[in-house]
Amino acid sequence: MAEAANVTRDELIEIVRRIQAADDDMDYYVLLLSTNVSHPGAIDLIFHPPADLADASPEAVIDAALSYRPIAL
Repeated sequence: MAEAANVTRDELIEIVRRIQAADDDMDYYVLLLSTNVSHPGAIDLIFHPPADLADASPEAVIDAALSYRPIAL
């Protein structure tokens, strides 16, 4: 899935903040994040992060998600 050009990094960071805050609308924000970044495990970066992202800030999570590049086969 390609990153949407009309969603800014700051908006993605706010989406991660809302997911981490466990708002009632968390499912909506999870879908919104998954739709707007190409990282196939973007949600796992929040709930099941690798060791280098344990307790990471929303900014670090988004930087990791946006740095993902699929491998061309």
